[in-house]
Amino acid sequence: MEFSSYHGVYVIPTPKEVSLPGPEVRVDAYWGVQDRSGEAGLAKRYAEEFGVADTKRTMNFSLVRRDDLRAEEYRLDIAKGEVTVSASSERGFLHALATLRQLRNGAVLPTGSIRISNKTPAGSSMR
Repeated sequence: MEFSSYHGVYVIPTPKEVSLPGPEVRVDAYWGVQDRSGEAGLAKRYAEEFGVADTKRTMNFSLVRRDDLRAEEYRLDIAKGEVTVSASSERGFLHALATLRQLRNGAVLPTGSIRISNKTPAGSSMR
């Protein structure tokens, strides 16, 4: 099994693309969640995980539905003031949340991007 490492933290599964050049960003009480995922309850899960508001704020976790991604694929774009999480399904958003947990060091996240690609061919299911 292959792993990708960021400061000793291994992201599983191995991302298709990783670019985490820094600097780091601190997530604090000024952050919120802007939910455009179309999935019920996701904003609350992200808000609880990071201790932020489950409504839009000046700095946000933006949950964006992208139907061009497969069910378990996702993309993370982490920048100062915004973490954009793109996926096409609840599974993709939850996998992204698991990766953010792995990358998080207290209230700090690295800036950059990660793309996880599902290795299952389109049209098949993972059970």
